[in-house]
Amino acid sequence: MKKKAEIVSKDSSQSLDVSNDIHSTVFPYFARWQQSYGKVFIYWLGTEPFLYIAEPEFLKRMSAGIMGKSWGKPSVFKHDRKPMFGNGLVMVEGEDWVRHRHVITPAFSPSNLKAMASLMVDSTSSMLDNWTARINSGHPEIDVEREITATAGEIIAKTSFGIGYENGRNVFEKLRAMQVSLFKSNRHVGVPFSEFMYPKQTLDARKLGKEIDRLLQSIITARRESESQYPSRDLLGLLLEGKNSDGRTGKSLTTRELVDECKTFFFGGHETTALALTWTLLLLAKNPVWQKQLREEIKQVMGDKEVDFHMLAGLKKMGWVMNEVLRLYSPSPNIQRQAREDIHVDGLVIPKGTNMWIDVVSMHHDQALWGGDVFEFRPERFKDDPIYGGCKHKMGFLPFGFGGRMCVGRNLAMMEYKVVLTLVLSRFSLHISPSYCHSPSILLSLRPGHGGFTGPTPSFPLGNINEMKKKAEIVSKDSSQPLDVSNDIHSTVFPYFARWQQSYGKVFIYWLGTEPFLYIAEPEFLKRMSAGIMGKSWGKPTVFKHDRKPMFGNGLIMVEGEDWVRHRHVITPAFSPSNLKAMANLMVDSTSSMLDNWTALINSGHPEIDVESEITATAGEIIAKTSFGIGYENGRKVFEKLRAMQVSLFKSNRYVGVPFSEFMYPKQTLEARKLGKEIDGLLQSIITARRESESQYPSRDLLGLLLEGKNGDGRTGKSLTTRELVDECKTIFFGGHETTALALTWTLLLLAKNPEWQKQLREEIKQVMGDKELDFHMLAGLKKMGWVMNEVLRLYSPAPNVQRQAREDIHVDGLVIPKGTNMWIDVVSFHHDQTLWGDDVFEFRPERFKDDPIYGGCKHKMGFLPFGFGGRMCVGRNLTMMEYKVVLTLILSRFSLHISPSYCHSPSILLSLRPGHGLPLIIKPLVD
Repeated sequence: MKKKAEIVSKDSSQSLDVSNDIHSTVFPYFARWQQSYGKVFIYWLGTEPFLYIAEPEFLKRMSAGIMGKSWGKPSVFKHDRKPMFGNGLVMVEGEDWVRHRHVITPAFSPSNLKAMASLMVDSTSSMLDNWTARINSGHPEIDVEREITATAGEIIAKTSFGIGYENGRNVFEKLRAMQVSLFKSNRHVGVPFSEFMYPKQTLDARKLGKEIDRLLQSIITARRESESQYPSRDLLGLLLEGKNSDGRTGKSLTTRELVDECKTFFFGGHETTALALTWTLLLLAKNPVWQKQLREEIKQVMGDKEVDFHMLAGLKKMGWVMNEVLRLYSPSPNIQRQAREDIHVDGLVIPKGTNMWIDVVSMHHDQALWGGDVFEFRPERFKDDPIYGGCKHKMGFLPFGFGGRMCVGRNLAMMEYKVVLTLVLSRFSLHISPSYCHSPSILLSLRPGHGGFTGPTPSFPLGNINEMKKKAEIVSKDSSQPLDVSNDIHSTVFPYFARWQQSYGKVFIYWLGTEPFLYIAEPEFLKRMSAGIMGKSWGKPTVFKHDRKPMFGNGLIMVEGEDWVRHRHVITPAFSPSNLKAMANLMVDSTSSMLDNWTALINSGHPEIDVESEITATAGEIIAKTSFGIGYENGRKVFEKLRAMQVSLFKSNRYVGVPFSEFMYPKQTLEARKLGKEIDGLLQSIITARRESESQYPSRDLLGLLLEGKNGDGRTGKSLTTRELVDECKTIFFGGHETTALALTWTLLLLAKNPEWQKQLREEIKQVMGDKELDFHMLAGLKKMGWVMNEVLRLYSPAPNVQRQAREDIHVDGLVIPKGTNMWIDVVSFHHDQTLWGDDVFEFRPERFKDDPIYGGCKHKMGFLPFGFGGRMCVGRNLTMMEYKVVLTLILSRFSLHISPSYCHSPSILLSLRPGHGLPLIIKPLVD
């Protein structure tokens, strides 16, 4: 069932390409099996057999004479969906079902519905006023699914439970989160002990269920304590009253039953209507002639009057449209039943306890029932037959179920549908956005894929990892010709993201194992998403925190909340101008030592030098001296073990995000843990030595400040624990040399390829420095070098992506990014986007930063992210920029750079963006 259907990519900017032939998309396995086994067959969910039914005559005979109370729900679904529905009306059976149904039915009487109309008008008008404001502010593209769903939730909260927007929204958002947790992942329902295969989703659903129960119990308690303030005939009032539909007092519902019914109607009471309206707006946008016909009918029926309950029945064409939408895109795409007694059909016996799956989508799209125009949007088919639309079988159209268990709230749904659609069409015209991707999908109900976000279809338990491991087609190039070193690297380092962008745009969902990630390569979306969010309110994806714990622990790049604030305040002073100034001489010493070694190699006849390994080692020595006050040998040991751990963690094709993946790669897992402990031991010995002889070291270097535990304002804060000290040392040791070393490495490659820029930088160095020794204060005068650095960070950003996790719900253009959402921000894509940088995006042109030294002429301020963004921007960026200028000045003052014939251009990701095979250059001393 998890095999993907063949999907043909379509240009969704052309509305005619939105195909209504969806059965093979939403149920590809049933479509395949029908071809082999017909429209009635047995299939299995785990160890549970199901009778599949897509034949209306068989369904008619099977259900003849069976009362609603005699149908049950498959036990496997009752157990699986218990956190969401409990024993509410859709799950309860037998005499309990009769009792619940009798209590609930009066809530949807004509007199009660009439009283709800004005509340529906108020909520819808508020939504439409918001649309007007957004259009007037230049944002006409609106995700109507999100908007309509939120408004439908508000309507059910007001009309059925007598509660305001805020309480209703709390329940609605938690139900939506539970829906995603229960149905979005490819869980193995029906497989014994499957809840243990998905512990995260199982625990999330149970936790959310308890939170929703508490919210609803507080609503019920408030109603009981002040009943006179609420309408007695709304759903909650009737549930509390416990009267039957004939007015006689029946057996009252228990508090547990009350809570379960509230959950059931909170969800069901808004979901069907919201999705019916959502699909309607799509089909009307695709068929503007029907927008026109409905507006004319509204004007004819309503005139200039406000929406009135009694007038709704006159909207005949709107009724046709609703039925046609429910046919093409039934929000309830299937019906599940379990036989509570033996059923005899045509000599066959369907035993008591048999599970059944009735495929509504198949019956609604069956050419044998509806004719050759089955996939066309033709509301007029319901003109002469308003109930069945000309279907050749009465059981072929099931918009609200069938038999005694037909949806109790269907009259509310139809009324709300007409009220909302009347108000929308009276104020707005609808057009399909070029960004819409037609991807109907099942999330219990039939809805647009990913609730506004599309993306590649995942499979259990790998998510999209297998597709991510497919190699991009790589064209071999003769790297001895410098012009063949292409800077167009996005499709090389992230081939899967480059492919998916073509299908799903620049914002979509993909999966690492069972972990969903929101991929972002659109700067405007990132800007709106991050607006007003403080650094401490961003988290790191939990899956990465766990995976990378041996390397970073709870250092600054992983820590969150108030702990992040405390760590950041302690660390920031280490990179003040006065401290940086004191580091300059140490940088000069280490770099000069490296360059002296280069001279010795050249003089001994070895002019080809792997500058990546050389620069990386020197950068490690510099961070060891300047931030930790330790010598080359101790620094080298830490650096080498960190490098080994980096290779162990990121070079192998590990399955991050896949449950129990650490057991799939035991060698790498154990090796990383062993290295982590060895590095911890080395750093603890360094910390101990510093504590025992503190007077011998500079108090203002990073380690001194960490031990001192003072905040950036000089006040002593809460000291870091030994564990925190070790983790910060690991983080700064790695981050403090990696970014600078790689920025310098890529710079040397680009300067070797572009010798005219070597010349320009040497001239600038001579002009600024003269014959003086390198001085901290002179570095600011190296303007062109600053342009070169920014252009290198654009073309070959050492940090090729930024990862975040939302620590609170984030609202963007009507979309809600829920708390806990993982995000992957593709920096390489931003920096190589032709729409942001122009036609010369892949060219090395440092002069683009001449007139705009911060953004380089990028058309969006969030399109250039060399050091991250927002409150969590890299704390050591000033150290990086200074070290970059010091090292590059000394190199260019002594040597010229040339690409070696042995160089193979293969940018690759090993956490950072680095040359895949090192960077051999031919180094030549300058001739005076």
